[in-house]
Amino acid sequence: MRHTFLICLFTGLLFAGGAIAVDFATAYAAYESGDYRRAYKGLRHLAVKEHVQAQYLLGLLYMDGQGVTKDTGQGISWLKQAAQGGSYLAAAELGQIYATGKGVKQDASEAAKWIELSTQLAEDEDADEGCD
Repeated sequence: MRHTFLICLFTGLLFAGGAIAVDFATAYAAYESGDYRRAYKGLRHLAVKEHVQAQYLLGLLYMDGQGVTKDTGQGISWLKQAAQGGSYLAAAELGQIYATGKGVKQDASEAAKWIELSTQLAEDEDADEGCD
């Protein structure tokens, strides 16, 4: 699920133009190639500027300890920012984290909250794209 979304996102950004698209494309290419330290630098720069997709990927880097020291607190913080910014993937990831207790206390109520948000965001995105 992550990879399909990211490929579509990357392709869309290439055609969108602009410096942020180029910066994200570069950071995403580093992420996809496994150069997580380089990806981190680019994603961090964009994430602090409220780039939702960068926040999502940065959260994943922290959660998995790729390119940075593993830091569940930082990972969850970035994932929450991305989810609150409209990323259904970030919300779904948070739902899984709380459902399984990955680095946090397992919390079914918190998991349900994020999964519900993910579903709503995904439905909203489909409606925006004219999908039924």
